Amino acid sequence: MRFCLENSVDNALINTVNARGLTALMLACEENKLHIVELLLPHAGLDINLASVVDGRGSPKSALSIAVEQGCHAVVEKLLQRPEIDVNAGTPLVESLLYEQLNIYQLLLRDPRTDINGVDEFGDTALVWVAQLGDTQLIEQLLAFPLIDPNRGVPLIQAAMRGELNTIRLLLAHERTDINCRDMCGSTALLEAARYGHLDVVTELLSTSHIDIGVVNAHGETELGVAPPEIRQQLEMLLQERARSQSR
Repeated sequence: MRFCLENSVDNALINTVNARGLTALMLACEENKLHIVELLLPHAGLDINLASVVDGRGSPKSALSIAVEQGCHAVVEKLLQRPEIDVNAGTPLVESLLYEQLNIYQLLLRDPRTDINGVDEFGDTALVWVAQLGDTQLIEQLLAFPLIDPNRGVPLIQAAMRGELNTIRLLLAHERTDINCRDMCGSTALLEAARYGHLDVVTELLSTSHIDIGVVNAHGETELGVAPPEIRQQLEMLLQERARSQSR
């Protein structure tokens, strides 16, 4: 390998993919071969950001995405040292949460080039993922970033669906959180909390000053309409009490 690289490997060859769709750099990242990564990176013709579909499935992956997925901390650290690396292609920050690589997640989060509001192919941000995980420390850490968008990907709705009360409280405490934000189906956090029977979350949401009640989503559903039968009466009482307090 060293001989080949030191004797001017053709630029096209250095970026050639094998039958699986992997370049030499991608393969070294997949196998956590730091010494090979270190040999490849200085090559003038190397496309460090080249992305390719691996094994014929999924979205194209870059060397960084592969290293994140495999949990190769030292390799990720080495890749991030390169000024030309695209730290946001393929949303490695979100991928690090998907694959539960929290040490790598912290590494990416500290990189000033990382877009903390970047969305994956499903429209999810890092904040959406930590909201789903219910990890309050990670949520607090993200919400402390001045550029964080607390509404992108509707993390409040995701937390409401899962009954993550502490997450709901942290998100509501952020000055830019829109309590009435809607997802692609027109649903709100209140409607989804009702749908999944999370009365503690419903109560928390109704305690805020700007909550909208009686919202109808794209399917014509309301809070009462989607609520499980066993909580419907209690939910109706909570909604009526909130409506009375708004009219005073």
